[in-house]
Amino acid sequence: MTLSMTNPKKSNGFTMVEMLIVIVILGIMAAFARPSMKSFLENIRLRSAANAVKQHLIVAKTRALGDPNIHAGVFFDTAGTPDKIVAFLDSLNNNIYAAGIDPILVPPYKLPITDTLKITSQSPEVVIFRGDGSAKTSMTLTISNRSNKSYTVSVLASTGRIRMTRN
Repeated sequence: MTLSMTNPKKSNGFTMVEMLIVIVILGIMAAFARPSMKSFLENIRLRSAANAVKQHLIVAKTRALGDPNIHAGVFFDTAGTPDKIVAFLDSLNNNIYAAGIDPILVPPYKLPITDTLKITSQSPEVVIFRGDGSAKTSMTLTISNRSNKSYTVSVLASTGRIRMTRN
């Protein structure tokens, strides 16, 4: 006759010490990951802002192509906080944005408070697109964040080409 011996100390699960060790290790890993995650999120926010600027320009250009008699534009409000971008129809054909008069094509976009918009060309704060897709003036914008990372969005007057590059 054989007796089977079972281990009376065998348990199913984790001890409290094992759980605490895992929690401490996860805490240390999170502490090291936080700075790089912050930088990663700032870069995503900056790229989203640059894409929003480009999309507003594309909307205005596309609208202008729809009717050769109506010009559409984008106004860059760098005087306010935060900076704001407005795509509009130039209903008065005066090559400026007349708030309250010119219809807005899409809801205005406000840049995140951490990002700044700077017009680096000599042109005014408005880009107007004609019915053939060309722009009345060339413009170069720089969108930058606190980490000194930036994107440049440019509009070429002769063709209305919109280009975004990372600096």
